[in-house]
Amino acid sequence: MFMLPAILYLQVLPIIDLAWIIFGLAAIFFIRLFWNWSINNAVDQRLGKIKGKSAGKMNSVSPAREASSHLAHNTERKKNEDALLVLQDIVSNMDMGLNVFQTDDFDNPSAFRLEMVNAAATRLMMFLNAANTGKTIDELSPLLRQNRLHNIFYNVMVTQSPAEVEEFVYNPDPGKAPGIYNLKIFPLPSNRVAMIIEDVSVKKKTEATLKITNFGLENAGDLILWMDENANFTYVNQTAAAKYDYLKEKLMGMGLSDVDTRITNNQWYELLQILESKNSLTMESIHKTSDGATFPVEISVNKVTYDGKKQYFAFVRDISERNLNTELEQKIQVARKSAALKQQFLANMSHEIRTPMTGIMGMTSLLMRSSLNMAQQEYVRNIKISSENLLNIINDVLDLSKIEAGKMELKPNRIILAEFVNQLDEMFQHVAQNKGVKFKTHIDPLVPKAIIVDDNRLKQLANNLISNAFKFTDDGQVSIGFYLKEKRNHHLILSCMVSDTGMGISEQNQRQIFEKFTQIDTSLIRPFEGTGLGLAICRELTHLMGGEIYVESELGKGSKFTFTFRAGFDESDLENPTDILPGDLKDLNLNVLHVEDKLLNQKVVGFILLNAGCNVDFRSNGKEAVELYQPGEYDIILMDIQMPVMDGISAYKKLKELHGDKLCPVIGLSANALEGDAEKFMELGLDDYIAKPFKPQQLYEKLLQWSGRISGSKND
Repeated sequence: MFMLPAILYLQVLPIIDLAWIIFGLAAIFFIRLFWNWSINNAVDQRLGKIKGKSAGKMNSVSPAREASSHLAHNTERKKNEDALLVLQDIVSNMDMGLNVFQTDDFDNPSAFRLEMVNAAATRLMMFLNAANTGKTIDELSPLLRQNRLHNIFYNVMVTQSPAEVEEFVYNPDPGKAPGIYNLKIFPLPSNRVAMIIEDVSVKKKTEATLKITNFGLENAGDLILWMDENANFTYVNQTAAAKYDYLKEKLMGMGLSDVDTRITNNQWYELLQILESKNSLTMESIHKTSDGATFPVEISVNKVTYDGKKQYFAFVRDISERNLNTELEQKIQVARKSAALKQQFLANMSHEIRTPMTGIMGMTSLLMRSSLNMAQQEYVRNIKISSENLLNIINDVLDLSKIEAGKMELKPNRIILAEFVNQLDEMFQHVAQNKGVKFKTHIDPLVPKAIIVDDNRLKQLANNLISNAFKFTDDGQVSIGFYLKEKRNHHLILSCMVSDTGMGISEQNQRQIFEKFTQIDTSLIRPFEGTGLGLAICRELTHLMGGEIYVESELGKGSKFTFTFRAGFDESDLENPTDILPGDLKDLNLNVLHVEDKLLNQKVVGFILLNAGCNVDFRSNGKEAVELYQPGEYDIILMDIQMPVMDGISAYKKLKELHGDKLCPVIGLSANALEGDAEKFMELGLDDYIAKPFKPQQLYEKLLQWSGRISGSKND
C-alpha cells in the first residue's frame, strides 16, 4: 500500500529532479520497512498468545511443518531488519534533512506533529531534533507558521500532490550569515507528510557570483569572443554585439572572418599552428561593423581545452584612440624638432646679419661726423634710420623665438617708477611734437615710489604700445598711465594703460592683432610698415611677467591697450600711514571715483579706500570726471568742491544733466567746514558731505552707510 503514493508522486511531480526522487523513495521505503517490521512484531506477539492458548488444539499440525513455517518467517523478518538498518544508516548520514510529520486531526492544519527527524535536519534547523518529537508545528518554531508550512502540509495531504518552498531563510545566530534552504514536501500514507531540507546557501552565493561574473563579461570594455577550431563563434559578449552592430544571436552564427578584414580561413589555420606551440598570441588587425565601417583593433587569442575540446577565446580592443595618441605624439615630436631647428636657424641668421649690420651702422655713424653737404646728410640719416629699423626687426624675431623656446628670463631690479615714466616722456615728446599730437603720462598715487621689476622688458612693452599709438594717431593725444590693481602679501599687481585718439580697431581685428605676423592693413598701398610681431611680443612678455593684455577700441575713436604685470615692492616705499584705518574692517566692495586736484589728498583717500576693500579711480578736476563717468561703472563719487578747470558743483550739475537718475551718489569733500556749509552744498544737489580734514573712520562710516543703500537699490 506504500508503493502507490510513490508511483503517483513520480507521475505528478515532474519538477523534482532525480536526486530528490531517490531521497523520497528512500524515505518512503524506510518508512514502509519500519511499518512492516512493526506489524511483524505485533503479529509475532499475537501469534505467540494464540499458540499458548490453543496448544492443545493444534496437535493435528505436524511438528516438522510448524518448524519449517517458523524458520521461513524468521528469515523474512531478518531481511527486513537488515534492510531497515541500512536505510536507517542512509537516512541518518545523508546531507539533506528528512522529517516526517503526522496528524490525528485531519481537519486542523496546526495539528501536524513531528514524528521523525534525521541528524541533517537537526543540524540545519536546531529546533528539529529528537527531543522535540511529538510537538506540533506551532510548538516547534514560529518561523514555520510565518511561512505557512502548516497550510502547505495540509494541502499536500489533501491533494496528495508534492509542494516546494524555495529560499526558506533560517538565522538562529545574528552574528552569522543566515541559512537558505529549499524544502520539498510530499505525501505519505496514514495522514503523514515528509519534508526534505536542502541547504542551498552556497549554491545561492555561487549563483550570485556567477550572475555578477556574467554581467561583467557581457558588459566588459573589451570585446570577448569564443571560437572553435574553425573560427566560428561559440560565445560573444554584449559589448562585441554592440560594437559590430549585430544582434547577439546573429553574431553567434558568424565567425572571425566575418568581422576581421585580414584573417581568412587559411590565415586562421596558420594561426592555429602558432597557437599549438605558444598557447597565446597578440596581434593588430582591422575589424568591421555590419555597415562596413572599420576600426583598428588589438587581438589577444588564447588556446584552452574545455570539456575535452579545444577552444579559442580572444580579447579584442579598439585601439583607435591609442593610434590617435600615437599619431599626436609623433606630431609633437616633429613640432619640437622643427622648433629646435627654427631656433638654430634664427640664431645662425642673427649672427650672420648682425655682423654686417655692425659695420653698416658703425660706418654710418662715422660718416655722419664727417663734412657732408645737406643732401649727403639726408642720405646718411635715412641709411641710419633704415639700419636701426632692420636691427629692431631682428631683435623682435629673436625675442619672440626666445620666449617661445622658454629661454627668456626676467631680471628684476628696483626702479623708481617716476624716473622710468620720465624717460618714456623724454623719448616720445619729440615724436608727439613732430606729429602735432599731445603726449601725457600719469602715475596712480597708490603705486609705491619704487617697484621691483625687469625694467628692460617693461620698457619694451611700453615702447611697443606707445609707438603703435603714435603710428595710428594723427590728431588728439596719446597717454600712458600706471595704476595699482591689487596689493598682495608679497607682490603687487600693476596695470599699464596706453590710450590714443587714433583710427581705432574694428571688433573683428581686435581678435587677431595679438597673433604673430598679423597686421590690420594688409593691402599693397598700406601706409604703415612693420612685421606684425610687436603686439605678439607684448602678449608673450605680459604672460612672462605674470599678467594679461587686452584692447578696447572703436573705429574712428581711438584705442586703449591695457596690460597687467607682477611687481615686487618694499614696505618702506608704500608711504602708507599705519593709523589710516582701524583693523578688521569689513570690505565695502565699492567702485569709487575720487575727484581731487591735490596729489597728497588722492594718496591719503586712496589708501583709506584700498584698505576698505574698494576699487578707486582718480581724476584731477571736474571736467575729467565728466568725461570719464559712465553709468554703472561706479557705485559712488567722492567730489572735491574747489578744483581748477571745473569745480565740484559744476561737475555735479553737468553729470546730473547728462545722466539724470542713472548718476550714482555723489559725496562732497571740502575744507569749507563752517556751520551750514554741509547743508548749503547738499541743497545744491550733492547726496552727502564730509568736511576736511576728516578722520579715516569718518570716511569709512560714511561709505558704510551708503554701501547699504547702494546694495538695496541694486536688489530692487
